[in-house]
Amino acid sequence: MKIITKFIIAIVPVMVLGLINQMLTYQPTGQDDRVLIFFVGKCAAIALAGGLFYLIYYFYIEKVTAKLTIKSTRDIIFSGIIFLCIVPYHIAYLDVFVCFLIGNLISTVKIKHQHYLFYLNGAIASRLVLFIIHLPMIHYSQYHPDIDGISSATPLLKLALTHHFDLTPHSSLSLKQLFLGQWQGSIGETSKLGLCLSCVLLRSLKLIKILPILVGLIASAISYALFHQEIGLPLNSYLSFILMGGFIFGLIFMTSDLFTSRLSLLQRCLYVMCIGFLCITYRAFLPFPEGMLLAIISSQAIFALAVAGKHLCSEIWKHNLSPPHHPLL
Repeated sequence: MKIITKFIIAIVPVMVLGLINQMLTYQPTGQDDRVLIFFVGKCAAIALAGGLFYLIYYFYIEKVTAKLTIKSTRDIIFSGIIFLCIVPYHIAYLDVFVCFLIGNLISTVKIKHQHYLFYLNGAIASRLVLFIIHLPMIHYSQYHPDIDGISSATPLLKLALTHHFDLTPHSSLSLKQLFLGQWQGSIGETSKLGLCLSCVLLRSLKLIKILPILVGLIASAISYALFHQEIGLPLNSYLSFILMGGFIFGLIFMTSDLFTSRLSLLQRCLYVMCIGFLCITYRAFLPFPEGMLLAIISSQAIFALAVAGKHLCSEIWKHNLSPPHHPLL
């Protein structure tokens, strides 16, 4: 069975349960019938952007750049499915199209050092572009309890608004509601039941390793213990907090790509540990809930600096140990 087939099989529970949750969430407003329309529209926008990128890449980029930028249709499909899962519900089709096209163009820029390959995969780069286009400028006077420009008022956003602007706290969701995904959000981040099923499928199909995910969770717990007061929750509410947003989806689906495939198991655990710690730290100190996106980008940048620093120190050490050169000898 091909890897792309295994991946699609594994992500089906997340997408199906996420769509069901969106329909149930918007049913009281009478918009549940629009959920499938929005989903199909975003699929079409991503497919069109992916097709256009394919043409641009193979008729221009591949001819004028090094072979290092080689990108397969499988990479585009991977990125498209992940981006579809993390794009917020209310984002317009045109924005989805533009962000996925630009994100894939950004993903062709790769930096190689020794056996390491540093780059942003298409889904992360596309989400970054969307983040920049819809900068989550949160102000008290602009607050609305049902929708914001970037994340459709997920529990994380409501928590951030409540804590940073001293708003009246929202009625808290139970662990059952958080686990089943009965709240507004993208289809990939709501249903933790779907994520558990997908994780089991990914592991059984040998597409992921469990150890890095556990390390990321432990690092997030340490960060939460240090900064839970800044977050605005008691220490014993870690489980509720970690079920909010897309942290678990990111650990499972967004920490395995061409970059991590060239890391040893220890290096991958260190990389994911950095992601887990930084994600909660960003959530604690930034007034918007985009911790996972920023943590992935920051962690790869930190890893790149560490590799470059190690190489520089090694070169300096070799230079100092090398015998002096005497031209007359």
